[in-house]
Amino acid sequence: MVKEKNRKNLIEKEKRLSFYCFMSLWILGFAIFQLIPIFWGFRVSLTNQMAFSVQTKFVGFANYITVFQDPTIFVSITYTLLFALLTTILQVLIGFILAMLVEKYFIMQSFFRVMFYLPYVIPIVATGWIFRVFLDKNVGTLNIFLTQIHLISENVSWLGEYGLLSILMANFWRVGWSMLIFIGGLSTIPRDLYDAASVDGAGYVKKMMIITIPFVSPFIAFQMVVSFIYGMQVFILPYILNPAAIRGAQVTAEAPPKETFFILAKGYDLIFNKGRLAYGFAVLWVTFIIVLMFSLIYTRMVKKMTYSEVE
Repeated sequence: MVKEKNRKNLIEKEKRLSFYCFMSLWILGFAIFQLIPIFWGFRVSLTNQMAFSVQTKFVGFANYITVFQDPTIFVSITYTLLFALLTTILQVLIGFILAMLVEKYFIMQSFFRVMFYLPYVIPIVATGWIFRVFLDKNVGTLNIFLTQIHLISENVSWLGEYGLLSILMANFWRVGWSMLIFIGGLSTIPRDLYDAASVDGAGYVKKMMIITIPFVSPFIAFQMVVSFIYGMQVFILPYILNPAAIRGAQVTAEAPPKETFFILAKGYDLIFNKGRLAYGFAVLWVTFIIVLMFSLIYTRMVKKMTYSEVE
């Protein structure tokens, strides 16, 4: 009996040791590549450090005061918020509609799930280059197609005049992730509820309002929060689709940034193009605080609208 107990304790210790070993690798990587750079950036933001400059001076929160006095920062944040809201609406609405169609009306459901999810598996960099070629003004497939069916008479500069739309299109292509989340939510709804509602004479719309949406609301809330946070942190797609917008040398108070010059692009431009390390890190820290505040408020608002089965 004692030997059996000791053997079980040994097995439990081995399991805990294995868990801590695996977790330690992740924690170490997170600390080296994320945590340390984050706090190093905050320390730099309190100085006047420039790129390739050895001499630095502690200036306190002067850079943060400058951030709130810079009109281009406000414009960039506004465009970022606009993109975050639009991408959240598209991801949630279209993802939910696709999930309903695939789950209830499509045959070969597994095939369509894979087809819709496949773009999400493709690296975001590859997605950016695919749409950069697809939307190119001169050789882009979209312009060629629209010209052939006589919808346009001359090529449209999708990556220039319609920069925000092009980024939304590229991001929308990855809607398969949202669709799978909602399919998971739909699969949790007991079919007996629909049968009972049919007996009571409920139509399709009423079933949707009193059964489907309330039960899927936790998944909708999750997807709204995730999509909003992603939208506030978007950088790679605009960097690939419209690199000129990231190169913000012409951005001034008199010449405001383009609609694709998001807040992370502003930080990138300050640090890597202009060498203003301290001010650039201050912009990124302000961005982090704004994203955190909006995420907390957003999560609290969405949580109040979420249906719980316990209720």
